[in-house]
Amino acid sequence: MQLIAFKGMPGTGKSTLARALARELCWPLLDKDDIKDVLDQSIPESGGLAYETLFSLVRRQTLLGLDVICDSPLTFERSYRQLRKIVAETNAILLIIESRCADEHVWQERIDARKALNLPGHHQTDWQAFQTYRQSMSVQASYAITDPHFIVDTLRPLPELLSEIRHWLATYPDPIQHSK
Repeated sequence: MQLIAFKGMPGTGKSTLARALARELCWPLLDKDDIKDVLDQSIPESGGLAYETLFSLVRRQTLLGLDVICDSPLTFERSYRQLRKIVAETNAILLIIESRCADEHVWQERIDARKALNLPGHHQTDWQAFQTYRQSMSVQASYAITDPHFIVDTLRPLPELLSEIRHWLATYPDPIQHSK
């Protein structure tokens, strides 16, 4: 079974891509923001709990033998280590898809467009404020990834990106499925 984990800064298109891929593959999608959106309503400083809950759900799905997509920024190496621990326990294959946006102007438009969506407060909705976050997180987010790691520039059309990702995923067949 495969565990696809998305990685990337806010506004790079990772959630859009994760949702489209989950729809296409008919795999469960577990999104840290969905959990944090609920927790933020009743628990201040719920970021750590959102990650704990996310990884617990990811673990459960992989223990059930399901392929799963995990959508979170994977900013911190400890989150990556937690996913590695899960795949070691469940014999899943961990595949990292990192989204980037090479055009700063487009990236800014994406972040600023979120203002109109009335998202919960933990979402980045202001480009200028995001720059402070980006600067503080850039060093932490630059850890070594030892699992298969695919970087996509989300400036390209979604169907093209999905095709490229499917092709990359095909190079990592599920050993359980192929032994049946």
